[in-house]
Amino acid sequence: MGKGARARTQLMFMIGQQADEVRLGQLGNYIVSVSTRVNCGEHSQVTGPVRSNGQRCYIAGQTKLLSIGVDSPLGRAIREHNGFSVIVRITTVSAVGEVAETRQESATFVSQSHVSLARDLQIALETGECADVTLKSEDGDSFMAHRQLLAMRSPVLRAMFHGSMLEAQSGVAHIPASSPCVKQLLHFIYTDEIDASTSGTPESVIVELLELGTQYVLPRLVAHAKDNLVQTLSADNAAERLMLAMKHSVEELKNACEEIIRVNLSAVMRTEGWTRLAKDPLAMTLLIKSSEEPRPSRAADCSPRKVKRPRANPALG
Repeated sequence: MGKGARARTQLMFMIGQQADEVRLGQLGNYIVSVSTRVNCGEHSQVTGPVRSNGQRCYIAGQTKLLSIGVDSPLGRAIREHNGFSVIVRITTVSAVGEVAETRQESATFVSQSHVSLARDLQIALETGECADVTLKSEDGDSFMAHRQLLAMRSPVLRAMFHGSMLEAQSGVAHIPASSPCVKQLLHFIYTDEIDASTSGTPESVIVELLELGTQYVLPRLVAHAKDNLVQTLSADNAAERLMLAMKHSVEELKNACEEIIRVNLSAVMRTEGWTRLAKDPLAMTLLIKSSEEPRPSRAADCSPRKVKRPRANPALG
């Protein structure tokens, strides 16, 4: 920060009931530019750069650099993972006796939170501002959307709304899914994530999302749905999900279902899903082949190996 000039400050993360805040401690006599990024999992929030005026405007942790709503995707992720990472970059614009730039448009410190693109798009979806197409669910509900964004995200929707199909002329598309599923589909298209606030989403909606992700060529949506189905896999639903995985060629889900069925066969055979699975020759052939494959013995892996001791040579005795 200049010859012989040194400064220290303190970074604080304040936990609140409505929002968490990143604050900076005292840092006076410098004109600096500050940018902040908080990350947790796939979520992040940034602000800056914002600039001080060099008049001790950073006062003992009272300067708020970033505010994170507890109900925001990032706020929920921080609580779920019980951790986060934060990057703060402080760049000197002017130090003691070494002015690089002194003109300031304002004599007071201004912190302006950066609104992410995902948040802007979510607001556009929620308000329907400038929307020019409508998606209709099987329940009869209508959802306003933006033709260009749908086309950018899905080649199938692009063909529907920018080709010679009826949807391109009418601006209306019928989606073969329930209203909760169509709402989640649009949320994903606009923000690239499933709405975490609906953590209690029924299994049927997750299954619908997997099918829509395949139908509209949205591989990340398929991955989101697959992860959910693998995490909630059990003997009660393994047979049903195996048929779903085979239908849509979801290899990881298929392998997980096979393993659950192999280990819990008697329990799986008592489910309704098994009754339907037993009528599928391809699925039954797959399970029979899987059960016949040799599997490594864990007991053998854990036992110590026997080492033969060399026989004594009588000539050396």
